[in-house]
Amino acid sequence: MPIRLADLTSKTRTVNVPYDGESIAVTYYPGRLTPATESRLNKANEDNRPASGVAAELALIMASWDVLDDKGKPEPVTAELLAQMPTRLLLAIVGAIGTDARPNALSAES
Repeated sequence: MPIRLADLTSKTRTVNVPYDGESIAVTYYPGRLTPATESRLNKANEDNRPASGVAAELALIMASWDVLDDKGKPEPVTAELLAQMPTRLLLAIVGAIGTDARPNALSAES
C-alpha cells in the first residue's frame, strides 16, 4: 500500500525530558528527524556552535512542549525561543528525542 510523504512527516510522538528535577513533555515529529537533520547537527558541532544548531533543528522537529509563559499559557516552539533556553535543556531534549527515535536494537522496531 502506498504512503504519502506527508504521512511520514506528520505523525507525532511525545517524550518526557527530565530536567532540573522536573519533567517536560515534548511532542515531536519523528519523520522529520532525518539524515539531513543529523548532518546539520554534526556540522554545528564541528563548527563549535552546537547550541545554536540544536535550537534551529529542534524548532523544525518539535511540535509542542509543556513549557508555559508567566500567564500559564504554552510557549510556542520557535528557533528564537529555543535559542534563549539553557544549552543543557536543549541537549537533554535532543537526547530524549534521539533515544526515542532509534529503533529497538533487539527487535528492530520503533
